[in-house]
Amino acid sequence: MFSLFGCGHDKSEKSNNNFRKSYEATTIELNIENESALFILLHKDGTINRKGNGTEEIDRNFYMGIQQDSIFSKLTETITPDFESLLNRIYDYPDKKGKTCMLEITLSDGKETKGVKYTYGFDSTGPPKPIADYVIKAIELTDPWFNEQIKMTKVE
Repeated sequence: MFSLFGCGHDKSEKSNNNFRKSYEATTIELNIENESALFILLHKDGTINRKGNGTEEIDRNFYMGIQQDSIFSKLTETITPDFESLLNRIYDYPDKKGKTCMLEITLSDGKETKGVKYTYGFDSTGPPKPIADYVIKAIELTDPWFNEQIKMTKVE
């Protein structure tokens, strides 16, 4: 099971459209015990890269491609003021239970990159809800493409 459900409460459901529209690319990387469990790169030009599914079962396959319809804008819809307030920080949760997880998210507007990094235990409370929602949405949006890549590379 993908371990990102955490605490955190949305103070506002309003989204900051200027904030969301300024970004061109994002990366999401989750390492479990220093092993890459998930890597996603999305760009507004349709570029999509993905490795893994965020579980303890490490998948070493890495897929790269370009889609005609960029899913990046759909992902940025999850950016809220609460999400924005968490950027440019590093969090290291004490009392980690289970394997050590490190989640790092970056957002770039082509000139400046903002990001956030969380270190927590696999069996502990993970990052706050706005961060968890962003990662879960990225997985959901890239799953159809990712699963198609896996199918195409399977030898029968």
